[in-house]
Amino acid sequence: MDSEDNIRVIIKMASRMDQQVSQIIELDSTRIKKNCWRDNSLSFRIFVEDQLKFDTTVVKEALIQIGDDDFLKKSILYSAWIDNYDKELKTVIMGFNVIVPDTDWAYEFSLSVDKTGKSDLLLDEIK
Repeated sequence: MDSEDNIRVIIKMASRMDQQVSQIIELDSTRIKKNCWRDNSLSFRIFVEDQLKFDTTVVKEALIQIGDDDFLKKSILYSAWIDNYDKELKTVIMGFNVIVPDTDWAYEFSLSVDKTGKSDLLLDEIK
């Protein structure tokens, strides 16, 4: 991002202490393994000239693009990143994904926010 645009992005991930996903794996006829993962929430904040222009928190249940209850029961909000900055449009593009741990099953999203705070959330890919 150009220093002349003076845009600051803050992404925070927080564990949701009331939400976890468990997975039970049968190792053989007498042993099982149980894995547990804590779900997360993601907070996105965009400042322009030290003024807050965008502030939102994302949880997987609010992502209507998913529309798959089985996936939501098994998945966690996993990670987030700054993907790109479009200098012409003065837009920050961030990405995040919701995954089922230890599988290839995932939904990847992009969140674009311009310097006025206008945002667009898109489902990019289902794996």
